Amino acid sequence: MEHAPDRPAVIPAGRAEGLPNSRRLRPGQLDALKQQLLEVLRQELFAPGSTGEQLWDLGLVSRLLAAGSLAARTAGLLAVIETPEAMEAYVLRAQGQDDAKRRAHRCIEAVQEGSRLATARGWLS
Repeated sequence: MEHAPDRPAVIPAGRAEGLPNSRRLRPGQLDALKQQLLEVLRQELFAPGSTGEQLWDLGLVSRLLAAGSLAARTAGLLAVIETPEAMEAYVLRAQGQDDAKRRAHRCIEAVQEGSRLATARGWLS
């Protein structure tokens, strides 16, 4: 019997054993990953003297959101990092490994966009 070209080959489950996959995370591993991602975000984006820290300390994200002139997508993006608590809650809601990484990347995008917008308004130098 020949393999039908339109049907994907079946890979035995044992072959994927070592691959990172949210379905294969042991209990506690997803929570540990979320905490690691939050720590990296805090160190890389919100370190003392960083633009991210200024966004939080000066309340610039809240000011941008309150201005009401942002596109819905941009406002949604910035809401992710409006406060340290908002960012933490957003990352901790991740449902799997890939979702956690996507959420961390979105936090990075939010800081970049918030920084760009605050600089354009003359709030950051």
